[in-house]
Amino acid sequence: MLYPSRRKKLDSVQASHSQHAGLWLDRFLPQQIKEEHKLKDKEPHPYTALIGEAHTIVEPIEYKEIFARWKRMLSREQLSQHQSVLYREAPVRGRMVVGLGNESILENSITIHRTYGVPYIPGSALKGLAAAYAHRFLADAKWRKEVRDKEGTLISPIGGAHKIMFGDTISAGYVTFFDALYVSGSGFKGQDGNPHALWPDVITVHHPDYYQEKKQGEKPDEKLVPPADWDSPTPISFMGLWEFP
Repeated sequence: MLYPSRRKKLDSVQASHSQHAGLWLDRFLPQQIKEEHKLKDKEPHPYTALIGEAHTIVEPIEYKEIFARWKRMLSREQLSQHQSVLYREAPVRGRMVVGLGNESILENSITIHRTYGVPYIPGSALKGLAAAYAHRFLADAKWRKEVRDKEGTLISPIGGAHKIMFGDTISAGYVTFFDALYVSGSGFKGQDGNPHALWPDVITVHHPDYYQEKKQGEKPDEKLVPPADWDSPTPISFMGLWEFP
């Protein structure tokens, strides 16, 4: 059984270019579905329909100037003599999603800018990525992060360079990692001719019982349900970033 999850006065509201993709995903779910309800053949799941609607929302008209102003603020002319900013534009080499486990009305989520409604990579994520790379791949021990065992016992202390660059529990570090904003107009163009930063995608779980570690019986010593060809795949829709040209 499907039942409505928004007020009747909002039923006429349709996704359009002027709306905010993040608010649409968070607030405008038209229907909910009960667990015992089985969808008819080719009947879209409400979550899938919502994600498809959000995909039609493009970046706001004002974002182009907002992005240009942000770049100007990072230019050398706007910085003091004691400041230095390294700015780079990087294409997404494949499909990407950030914030899949964030709180959401859906089974999954995506990090979208609260003001501009476009996807972005938080500076904290970039800082964590850089710190993990330094710890794993730089040869000098001064780039190692602090390592502790499961009981919390210190195995190796944090390296001096790692502490200066990325900080520790006391200091935030000497380098500031800004958010990576979506480059205006760089999204993959859809049939409407507009560049879309957000695209619907699907993850299909082919063996849900196996991955959920369900057992064949009620006894504690029962074996786990093995994956099999007759399992029912579970497609899960989510919103992601399309690979940019």
